[in-house]
Amino acid sequence: MTASPAPRLGEAGTTRATLWGLLCFLMMAGWLTPGVLAEYVRHYEKDGFAAPLAHYRCRDLSWDLTAAWTGQTINQPSLFIGGAADPALQFLQPLYETLERTYPGLVAKTLLDGIGHSAPEEAPDLVSSHLINFLKSMGTG
Repeated sequence: MTASPAPRLGEAGTTRATLWGLLCFLMMAGWLTPGVLAEYVRHYEKDGFAAPLAHYRCRDLSWDLTAAWTGQTINQPSLFIGGAADPALQFLQPLYETLERTYPGLVAKTLLDGIGHSAPEEAPDLVSSHLINFLKSMGTG
């Protein structure tokens, strides 16, 4: 007798219990309140994780489709805000250190202490403050 495979996170129809189990660990960070978690569950329970995870599933295709722009710089004034505690930073640190090469108009880059991969959710006031200051420096407010 073979066991049934566990539901895949990218499929619609993932059970409510699985969603709660997956998302509850985020509540430990303190920024994901039970109300916000319930809203995430409501949306993911309806359609699953397929659409939100599509970007990650299509990475190779995205690289192929944008190959013509390899090496292209983005010259407009720009701002980078990230979390200093983002686990991805350990892999992306060399890119962070050289952002100015790709973004010559980079006005500022900031890593927020104690903040992980979801800076706008984890520190909305701080991220908003940086965005507002950036926009003011552009003469837009």
